[in-house]
Amino acid sequence: MEATKLFEDTIECIRRQYGGYRFFAERDIVWTVQTRMMEEIERADLPYRVFNEYRLGGPRADLVILDGDSVEV
Repeated sequence: MEATKLFEDTIECIRRQYGGYRFFAERDIVWTVQTRMMEEIERADLPYRVFNEYRLGGPRADLVILDGDSVEV
């Protein structure tokens, strides 16, 4: 599975089940997305790693998917 598809599938899953979540702050959404992606990576034995607050030169990204040292998403 490509990293982009992993991210899009995760967002779609959360969108479908959005009413079942209780989010209080942006960090809760980020945590939910990151956790869901990490579960899928482990389940499918994908080569990716997911990081929160990842520095991309200057600013930090809320979430990134890495393949080795390369940022995929």
